[in-house]
Amino acid sequence: MSDVAVNTGVGKALAAEFVRAGDNVIISSRTEDRVKATVRGLQPLGNGKVSGLPTNVAKPVDVANLAKHAKETLGKVDIWCVAHDGHLVRLL
Repeated sequence: MSDVAVNTGVGKALAAEFVRAGDNVIISSRTEDRVKATVRGLQPLGNGKVSGLPTNVAKPVDVANLAKHAKETLGKVDIWCVAHDGHLVRLL
């Protein structure tokens, strides 16, 4: 399974569970340092592929770039998770 998640709170917790289950995840955050740190922290948790891209979800071009990165990296996305400020906003 391929998933997209964020790098803190609910999104990070979901990403960790997906990685533990052997799923692939893409991490996003506004800063590259957070993305890199989260990817490094998730990689040892399981066999799933973990990648990330700095993304400001308020900018449509950034979201489009994240979707392109996910498709190029994973081939497809089964679940798209949107979490903000400690709340799960949407699973798509």
